[in-house]
Amino acid sequence: MSGFTKLFASITESSVWVADDKTLRVWVAMLARCDARGIVEGSVPGFASLCRMSIEDFEERISTLSAPDRYSRTPDNEGRRIEPVEGGWRVLNYGKYREKGQSKAGSTAEKVRLWRAKKKAENAGLHVTDGNPKKLHVRQEAEADNTLQLTAASEGKRTRKRDPLFDALVEIEGANPAQLTPSANGAIGKALSEIKTACPGVTPDEIRNRASAYRRLMPRATITANALAKYWARCGGSSKSTEEAMLS
Repeated sequence: MSGFTKLFASITESSVWVADDKTLRVWVAMLARCDARGIVEGSVPGFASLCRMSIEDFEERISTLSAPDRYSRTPDNEGRRIEPVEGGWRVLNYGKYREKGQSKAGSTAEKVRLWRAKKKAENAGLHVTDGNPKKLHVRQEAEADNTLQLTAASEGKRTRKRDPLFDALVEIEGANPAQLTPSANGAIGKALSEIKTACPGVTPDEIRNRASAYRRLMPRATITANALAKYWARCGGSSKSTEEAMLS
């Protein structure tokens, strides 16, 4: 296990500095070996060997560092410096001094953190411009949600139940239903609404029949759904009466 801890110059004025040399040695060794959470992994025999002392001497120093210290400058935990945890010990004031070191004027800790986050994001295939890949993740998630919503809407449009009457009007215009623009859809829908109002029981075949009558009687005119709706009544009689009505 490897560790790194900033050693503050103020340790020379602390109460542990005036303790015996073996206590100070154990304390400095634990600071050097703890991880980013303040955890020091090790066993009593192993750490005693690291500190070059007997197990009995090491256990005595562990008891000292775990006991309250009324002269400690850190009142938290009654001045205790360590506590036993599974697999080793925890340096109780580690987090406090870590934050203190990162907040000091001139500290590069924040810049290093942002640089590492940027490199990690770039290695994952992201482009970071503001130094905060978290914001980029949020934007990407929002864009992904929008894409899913658009895809769902598009699929819903494709799977929408077809209207035979609407399709009949599209057919007489010779248009491709899949390529209709919103304005074309609106125009055909308006024409269909007028036809259904005039003839509630209209069928697709009747639309085609009246479209045929329109072409027969007005061969030079372009037939559209709107034109058929306009001359709907005139295209519904007998061939002769319809022709007379449309030519009048």
